[in-house]
Amino acid sequence: MRAIENEPEKARDIFTKARLYLKKKGENSLIRAIGENVRRELDNKERKNTVTVKIANKKDGRMALKLLSAHGKILPKNYRTEIMLDESLIGGSIIQTREHRIDLSYKGELVGLYRKLREAQI
Repeated sequence: MRAIENEPEKARDIFTKARLYLKKKGENSLIRAIGENVRRELDNKERKNTVTVKIANKKDGRMALKLLSAHGKILPKNYRTEIMLDESLIGGSIIQTREHRIDLSYKGELVGLYRKLREAQI
């Protein structure tokens, strides 16, 4: 995988040779499967290094970016930030990595409060 990420020309050459070899052997169906697996691996790696920040409005986005630096220990190395406007949020933000989720939204707080109230009634 390292050759694919760091040297795209070399990777293209490797795939071309592999494709010609498989075609010669009559294994055309493997060409698509190999390509899909490589694409899936690269997508997984990109997802692993992506930090998604869901915000209710632009003002919350500035606050969420400040919070990213405060939660630096949970962030992957060389991460890419993806900011999304989430209309289901009332306010605040949700920071999500592949392994962690920090819910700083009003919606999260209200759902938590609702659950506590329901438990108290039971």
